[in-house]
Amino acid sequence: MFAWRAAGMNYLQYSSIAARALRRVVKPELQNEIAKREGMHIKVAKWENGRKEILGLYRKSLRAAQQFETYNFRKYFYRRTRDRFRALKEEASEQQLAEAQTELQVMLRQGALNRMFAHNRTVIEADGRYARGARRYAE
Repeated sequence: MFAWRAAGMNYLQYSSIAARALRRVVKPELQNEIAKREGMHIKVAKWENGRKEILGLYRKSLRAAQQFETYNFRKYFYRRTRDRFRALKEEASEQQLAEAQTELQVMLRQGALNRMFAHNRTVIEADGRYARGARRYAE
């Protein structure tokens, strides 16, 4: 078992703690060099390491996309979520994951507003296959 899993942390938390501990041990003259490199370095979360967190965020985003009453919004956000997370599938930076988290919060708020001020259903939604209970046609 990995040390970071045994400690109950995700990989990103463990790597930042390890980096801080390493900085304390490194000679002071090398710390400037490390600081320069760190500014350009983007931490990358491998798919296997943060898989549980990434998949959880993906599922929450899909659920938030399905909360829209308006057909066009619902389809757009579902498609956008699916495409963004497919792009993040191989590796994702912390910044991209933070953006996805903020977008999820925005989607949840906008979905609530959309439900409050819902319009009449479109012709596509009136079809029985696309009825509210049969969301399997969301692709």
